[in-house]
Amino acid sequence: MKSMFFCSPVVFASALVLGLSACGLDAERDASESALGELATEAAVAERPMRPIPFPTLFPIPTFAPTAFPGFRQADLVAQAFVFGAPVRSGTTIRVPASVVIRNAGTLAAGSLFKIAALYTGHPLTPGTTFTVAFRVGAEFWYPLIPTGFAAGTSRTVSGTLIFPEQLSGTTLRVRAAADSCSGDEFMPTFCRVAESNESNNEGVGVSLRLP
Repeated sequence: MKSMFFCSPVVFASALVLGLSACGLDAERDASESALGELATEAAVAERPMRPIPFPTLFPIPTFAPTAFPGFRQADLVAQAFVFGAPVRSGTTIRVPASVVIRNAGTLAAGSLFKIAALYTGHPLTPGTTFTVAFRVGAEFWYPLIPTGFAAGTSRTVSGTLIFPEQLSGTTLRVRAAADSCSGDEFMPTFCRVAESNESNNEGVGVSLRLP
């Protein structure tokens, strides 16, 4: 609704003489000032930063790792110590017959196939560094495989040949086996291929091996 404006008789008479409407001028001025005020208010609201609305967390989202859950049945792959035969020089390599027992000490069969790796330390240049050596079993040259379904409470003896380069001739190494190894793999989960109740006992004890 428009506002009503009133003028005194003297002002009205003077406005008639001058050919102006003082009341009209006042009304227009007041209307302009009101419009400017409204625009300023709208601009201030538009420039006011929007505050993010916090989203309430109604239910916490749990995160699980596929490792030891008390009460859950899981596999537990354990490598025992290597047993070696007599090393033999063959061309540019040193071949060592070797066997290792792998057992599933858990309460569930392994849900995936997994690799067995042969690891060693004692390299003359970097004695503390762990290296992988080829563990040949049949057609599997570097890593023998245990098929899916390795039953809980069972063991398997893996026998083959470790193949060292001739540059290690004359050195004494410590060699150990690792069950469910991710050696040579990329972008694998922390548990590798088989989620186990204990992920810290996959490696066997290192055994001393003197290469001729």
